[in-house]
Amino acid sequence: MTDSSDLEREWNLFREKIDPICLQVLEASHPEDAYGAACYCPGALLDDLGWLPHGGAVYVAWARLTDLFETGKTDDDVAHRILREATEQWLQRPPSPVAEFIEEWTEQTTEAVTLRFRLDGNFWTKPPNTTTE
Repeated sequence: MTDSSDLEREWNLFREKIDPICLQVLEASHPEDAYGAACYCPGALLDDLGWLPHGGAVYVAWARLTDLFETGKTDDDVAHRILREATEQWLQRPPSPVAEFIEEWTEQTTEAVTLRFRLDGNFWTKPPNTTTE
């Protein structure tokens, strides 16, 4: 069970460090600009990963969202759409800490990225519709 004071601190950190980056992601009209902004999300968490109740999962979720761009296998417009959807959902957090919201967000984000990787491939796999010669 998560300590309520840590959850409150985490919520405040998200509001202070991640939400402003999310607004930049949503303001970006070009996929590359949204990607560039989103790349700051994982780094904004690094100093606090040791105490954040959901820090590792949130870090991984944001990193995977940027991986969609970095693999070079997912179309930038598709990656941008997925990034925007995750960012919009992130900013819909309740004002008071709700652990289940973050857990659901990380799960949905992971599922969306995993599905896209299955369709397009990732760093280690090729898309399923390609052949090896």
